[in-house]
Amino acid sequence: MKPGPANTGFSLLRVPFSPEGVRQSAKIRALARFLLCNRKILRHSLEHKAEREKGNEKKNV
Repeated sequence: MKPGPANTGFSLLRVPFSPEGVRQSAKIRALARFLLCNRKILRHSLEHKAEREKGNEKKNV
């Protein structure tokens, strides 16, 4: 059986990606990197916020 539209076993691997597909995956990668970076920044700011609140509690006592 030769691979074709009906039997898409490995035929998809032989087809080179279309420019749109490559662009799409680049967008997805950029978005993932952006979200990962944001998560680090948010976690960092939350840690600082917790430290500041601890500092404020000490001042109030």
